Amino acid sequence: MVILFSLLAEKVSGQEKSPYEARARKEIQQILTRMDFGEDSLRAAFEWVAKNYTYDLAFLRAPKTYESNYHLVWEALKKRKGVCQHYAETFHLMMEELGYPAYVVSGYVLDVGKFRLDLGHSWNAVKTAEGWFLFDPTWASGTVDERGFHPEYQAEWFRQTAKLFFERHIPFDPFWQLTDSVFSHQQVIAGVEGQKPTLFYPVAEVWGRYEVTSVDWKEQEVARIRSAHPVNELTKTHLKRMEEQLRVRKYNVDAASMNAAVETLNKQIEELNAFYRKLSSGKVAVEDQHKVMLAAYQQLEALSVQMNGIQTAEPVLLEQLSYNQQVLKEVMSRLEGDMRKMNVP
Repeated sequence: MVILFSLLAEKVSGQEKSPYEARARKEIQQILTRMDFGEDSLRAAFEWVAKNYTYDLAFLRAPKTYESNYHLVWEALKKRKGVCQHYAETFHLMMEELGYPAYVVSGYVLDVGKFRLDLGHSWNAVKTAEGWFLFDPTWASGTVDERGFHPEYQAEWFRQTAKLFFERHIPFDPFWQLTDSVFSHQQVIAGVEGQKPTLFYPVAEVWGRYEVTSVDWKEQEVARIRSAHPVNELTKTHLKRMEEQLRVRKYNVDAASMNAAVETLNKQIEELNAFYRKLSSGKVAVEDQHKVMLAAYQQLEALSVQMNGIQTAEPVLLEQLSYNQQVLKEVMSRLEGDMRKMNVP
């Protein structure tokens, strides 16, 4: 009697796709379909966000946590109000749908001659045919004082150069100063007048090396913020958040790699079991037996290399990886023994 493989590798849980992504994208697509672009789709989208959203002062007093940025955008689209992150993430999603390379930039600002270090701010970077420009749909929507929000479109926050933006917008990641030589946070707080930039990030070279949505980019972002001497608590807090996001991003990438390998391994086990059932019935020619077993063993060898390439420090992943590697080892050992018995070359 042929003994079949009873072991199965196990997947590990990773980040699930947000249920709000499809809803938010659909809503954005419907808005863009109805929008009159005129000669400038970028301006039309920017003005829509700035003119259709109301700044939500109540949210500042009682902030809400969202399961994803898509959830944040979807809620903002329904309520037509929010704070800077709602404005920036909505405009960002519009840029994605219109095909513009874009990024949501976070930092702090200079307000009435003083740095606001009690509250962060978000704005947008968008790449056009002429290069990268910066946008602030929140500030473009109006002003806030002790009496509340006053809607009044401010066109100067549309499509600004990095040099002009940097006069009042200080990105946590110094790269978004968008010049090769940049100032550290220590220099910014002390005042950059009369100082020379102390950090060097060749913009074109960095763009050529990384995708802004990749783990490599997030690693570089964290490294740049560290190197920029984050002297204020706001930047230090942001850095801790980025470090945690990087940890989660790496976990999800490693989990996805492991789950892909596990899926392939379990499929291979199922195919081997089907092969052994046919083998026990005597319906497989000798040359086909050799061919199937040799191909299976080669695939398992490739899976072994793939699993060994997963480098993680996460205890949950390490435990699951160890178990799955043991399953793979036992399957390969069993198959190798059967191949020797059947004189598979």
